[in-house]
Amino acid sequence: MLIAVCRVGTRIVPQYSALRVVLGRALLNSQQIPEACRQFRLAVCLGPNSVVALDGFSDALMAAEQPRDAVSILERAVAIDPTKSLRAFRLANAWFECGEADRALEGYTFALQLDPLNGRAYFNMGHAYKALGMMEESAEAFGNAVYVAPQFYKARFMRAHVLSLMGRVQEAVQEYQRTIRDSPEYV
Repeated sequence: MLIAVCRVGTRIVPQYSALRVVLGRALLNSQQIPEACRQFRLAVCLGPNSVVALDGFSDALMAAEQPRDAVSILERAVAIDPTKSLRAFRLANAWFECGEADRALEGYTFALQLDPLNGRAYFNMGHAYKALGMMEESAEAFGNAVYVAPQFYKARFMRAHVLSLMGRVQEAVQEYQRTIRDSPEYV
């Protein structure tokens, strides 16, 4: 229903960027990804400095498995409004999807400057460090994720995994045991 209403609205007022964003979100939520990309692209053309349109367009591009294009859109959104941790986090994720773990680390670091309690940023930072073969830093990042979000069992599990890769078996076993004890449904 929302999609139909928005389609009618875009025919009546085709230059209204916000309506295209709403339509794009509805299309994205219903997995109509190519059409969502088209609506967000139009929204960005109509409102080139609309970070809401840019954010939506980047979400649609990531759903379309086009992270390289999402990076350029997110970089533009971050340049317009560099105060949002979530946007910096999403840019870092896009860089990671492009295979640019070093650039992703820069993005996660920036996101953490804006929100030092972002456990997901620490978690993804741990994966980026692991991808670069920086195991000590990876274990520390996963540990930070657990510190800021104690119930984040995936981070605890990944920290144990990295510790085992580093040959620190006793620490890894202790971390695995804590994960099993605190969250048996996760294991």
